[in-house]
Amino acid sequence: MYDARIEKWGLSHVRRHDLHQADLAPLMASIIGIPIPVNNMGVLHMEYLGSSEEYKAGALFANARQMLAQYQQKRSQKEEDTMSQFYWPYAALTPDKELALVKKIKDSIYNAKFEEA
Repeated sequence: MYDARIEKWGLSHVRRHDLHQADLAPLMASIIGIPIPVNNMGVLHMEYLGSSEEYKAGALFANARQMLAQYQQKRSQKEEDTMSQFYWPYAALTPDKELALVKKIKDSIYNAKFEEA
């Protein structure tokens, strides 16, 4: 049905771009320059932002920090709700590694290494 309409409307030259509904909130927030809504788990699609590399790096960093905050909250809840012998934290993302990664990204943005950030 989608293809039939495209042909009928003469839009066959237009390329379709699908996004998950959750991805719209961080994209719209970044476009209008406001913080990404709290508790949003959407991914920021950079290909739709026609802005500077510095802005893109900052927007991605804000999106990553928000997702990290949700992960930290869920980890904390799981630690509290699970008996200690049945809980083991995700080794690749310990609090020390989280801090190191955040610092590395901040340093990269500060030093204008936006692609690295």
